[in-house]
Amino acid sequence: MADYRILYADTATGTLLGELPVSSFSFSEGLNGAGSFSASMPLVTSTEATLSLSVGRPELTAANFQPDGRTQIFVERDGSLVWGGMLWGFTADMGKQTAKISATGFLGYFMRRLIVADATYAATEQTAIAWGLINTAQAASSIGVVDGSTATGTVRDRAYEGVYATPVGEALQNLTRLNGGFDMRIRSYWSGGSIVKSFETSFPQSGRTTAIVLDLASNLSKLSLTEKGTEVNTLAYASGQPGVALQSTANATLELSVPRLEAIEAHTSVSETAALLAHSARLSQRGSTAVRTMRAEVAPGYAPGVGGFVTGDVVAVRAVVGWLDVSGNYRVSGYSVGVDDAGTEKVQLDLATSGAF
Repeated sequence: MADYRILYADTATGTLLGELPVSSFSFSEGLNGAGSFSASMPLVTSTEATLSLSVGRPELTAANFQPDGRTQIFVERDGSLVWGGMLWGFTADMGKQTAKISATGFLGYFMRRLIVADATYAATEQTAIAWGLINTAQAASSIGVVDGSTATGTVRDRAYEGVYATPVGEALQNLTRLNGGFDMRIRSYWSGGSIVKSFETSFPQSGRTTAIVLDLASNLSKLSLTEKGTEVNTLAYASGQPGVALQSTANATLELSVPRLEAIEAHTSVSETAALLAHSARLSQRGSTAVRTMRAEVAPGYAPGVGGFVTGDVVAVRAVVGWLDVSGNYRVSGYSVGVDDAGTEKVQLDLATSGAF
């Protein structure tokens, strides 16, 4: 059974304050998304110190546990950090003396930061643009994220006009959605007794190939599937700021076998023609085939477990039921982990065909 600790820290200083006495909890992460955390815990907490810290808080109080961005939450499993984010709320049952807390991953914080001053990047490495946006946001109010991004060799022109007040998180996600874009996450880890929060990128977006095999006949307890062709398109458009011409990408080969299907994606803060063309190319790529998504629940005691994969990884699936054969390679688009009162883990993986990206 894995040894978990749920830690909380002060956002402004990064100082660890203690360990939360949670009874059950769950956490999740999505590809290029923030992820979430929730936990149940008592309102009356122990007065005994829970961490060997140079400066510790022996008891949880309302003053050092604020759901307004001042408190950070970390999930530690067997000595390694596997999730980090910021506390944004709780629901308390005064009669039962319990509370359910909720947090969002660090990328979610940047959805609350706006680009209100003009910023222009010319022929700039795309991951450097992403870090530039984060770094500028943290210049006024830092949550302690450092740069761990990796260059992709792709340069782009981007202009952000403050009048549009685009959320930094939205601008980051738009960069990942470009044709030839990258994947991103903010990873938390221990270094010299302190927690590091690192903005990290991976490229190309084909994902890291793994040896993981998910087999309905062995290590999976459940597998559900949805396949939709509603986003298939043979002509993809991207629109930008008012007055900027639409850019389009056609899939003439696909139109030989299916009727014309058009799609459009709005990018109201984009004024560069090249960027809009890259968006339409990506939309065309994603719409080249019906998207198959699956949710796989790993059987208790079987691999892969927490830490055995990351979002974006490519895994093999083996499953045949009647006329439906879903065997093939899929990317991990997200995952969730639930830990009950007895410490039992339940791992679920969200999977998608490469066309979804």
